[in-house]
Amino acid sequence: MTILFLIILIPLLAGAWYGIDNLVKQIMKEKYNINITLVSFVVAVPVLFVIFVYILLALALMSGAEFKD
Repeated sequence: MTILFLIILIPLLAGAWYGIDNLVKQIMKEKYNINITLVSFVVAVPVLFVIFVYILLALALMSGAEFKD
């Protein structure tokens, strides 16, 4: 499961990072700036983590798991 997670996460992270980086560069009309690249990476990682957690929770709920207070 860990290997499958890494196989899925790494391309997803690279794609999200590239997409956010490209979007920010188009908005700011700059070619390359290391600060923009670092900020886009810092934004991409938590967003993907939250998406992954929501997917896991949805799968758990669909399989019948009950979360009690």
